Amino acid sequence: MSASPAEQTLPTGAQRRTIIGTLLVGAFVFSLNSRGTVLESTVIVEAFALDRYKVQWITGAEAMASLTALFSSVYLMKLFGTRRVFLLGAVFLTAGGLGEAMARTPWELGGTGVVRACAAFYTFPGLTILQRLLPGRTRFTYCTYLTLVYGGQVVVEPIGALLAFNPSWRALFGGLGVCGACLVLIALCLFPDDRPERRPEHGFDFTGAGLFMVTLGLILFLLYRGNYLGWRVSTPIWTAAAAVLAALALFIWRELVAAEPFLNLGAFAFRTVALSMLASAFWCAALYGVAVQLPNCLLVLGYEHWKTGLVILPMGLIVLAVMFLGGFVRPRGRLVWLFRVGLAGMTVVELWLARIDIYTPWQWVMGVTSLWAVFAGVCLSPIAQLTFEGIPPELVGPTSAMKFFMRSFNGTVGILLAGVLIDQGTWWGLEFVRDSVVHGQGAGQADVPAIRDHLARHGSAPPAAATQAQAVLDGWVNLHAQVIGYRTGLRGCAYLSAAGLVVSLFIHRRKEFSVFDAG
Repeated sequence: MSASPAEQTLPTGAQRRTIIGTLLVGAFVFSLNSRGTVLESTVIVEAFALDRYKVQWITGAEAMASLTALFSSVYLMKLFGTRRVFLLGAVFLTAGGLGEAMARTPWELGGTGVVRACAAFYTFPGLTILQRLLPGRTRFTYCTYLTLVYGGQVVVEPIGALLAFNPSWRALFGGLGVCGACLVLIALCLFPDDRPERRPEHGFDFTGAGLFMVTLGLILFLLYRGNYLGWRVSTPIWTAAAAVLAALALFIWRELVAAEPFLNLGAFAFRTVALSMLASAFWCAALYGVAVQLPNCLLVLGYEHWKTGLVILPMGLIVLAVMFLGGFVRPRGRLVWLFRVGLAGMTVVELWLARIDIYTPWQWVMGVTSLWAVFAGVCLSPIAQLTFEGIPPELVGPTSAMKFFMRSFNGTVGILLAGVLIDQGTWWGLEFVRDSVVHGQGAGQADVPAIRDHLARHGSAPPAAATQAQAVLDGWVNLHAQVIGYRTGLRGCAYLSAAGLVVSLFIHRRKEFSVFDAG
């Protein structure tokens, strides 16, 4: 029987440095795997002859697999050890990445995508091993790891855009597979074997995991299909909404009575932790709502993928740098104020960013998003540290998954909620812009004859010129409507940031015990 983790001799020298570097790279690869394909989604959809509604069956399944694997790893570490669970996630990443790079049908794309999403198995084991190797730097280690996970998911957006056509979208998946293979090789050769001496006292919470998947699936169904089926008139939507409430109530009850809960809800019993988790949920929803939907807005405005990547690249790099530097801030009072300033700045800049239109220069977009990145980045360190204050040491480990859930799940919801608002805003914008160009009601009454005459002077026959002029105006109307939709989505992200700010105002600046005090 292998020695317990506490009794093992930790690696030193070059082996230790190699393991630390591997774990940090693995955290960034997790981010790339989670969000790096967003800007390639339209290219992938076209390659497989899908549409936005068909591809949701694939992305929804990937989201469910990723979050379920992420939180299941907490129990699996107790059963098999961190090294084996890390290897499990790395194997899934390798198989899924290489498989998706070679996919030729939608079924292959969906199946390999779900496999690739299960790479989330290695996230918690990676953090656990890293903290074992750096026992005196727990605070800094945790903040750095979260920086690569959350900040990395912002900076990988331009990476996906830059790789979409040069070399190709398949290259990104192939690169993920190669990274996964490297993680497997290094983990097999260098990671210490930490298989536990005895099995966990209680079995895996299959009931809680099942209820979690049902609840998550219903929420994704609502956010994906609400606009399509109709929020107020669709029987399936009303049924799903009622089912969400019932499933959520059953899930909470199960987690409160389970001996080994799938997600430990005990953190909500402590004021600072509960408020910090709630505020961080709003922050994460706003963060990814902007990070994902703004690049899509630039694509609608006619930016090529490579130019979109270059425009938002400074935003991603600034977020990453500011999150890293925030890990050096420790006093409780400074953390609270830093959190409030960050959320307030995000709110103001997001409202400013929502003024984007078809005439906005790329330099303005780059400048405003860079400023937004500063405010968004400073929020991570307070979140990482405040969620560990005022909670007993024995509950720190069991409740860690819940804290991660509040950020990860709400990040996904933030992206989808922004999409819902964009659709709603686009439909409203379409009617608004159409009304403004109806004959006798706006400047558009003079545009059609001018466009028609211009086309006629350049060789179009009068009937064709009239048809072309109307097509040009219709395209102009649709473009303005889509931009109005994205502006609505960006304002929605600002409201999420404002909600987080309101919650942060109730966090006291008085110092409490923290598990990080010793590291």
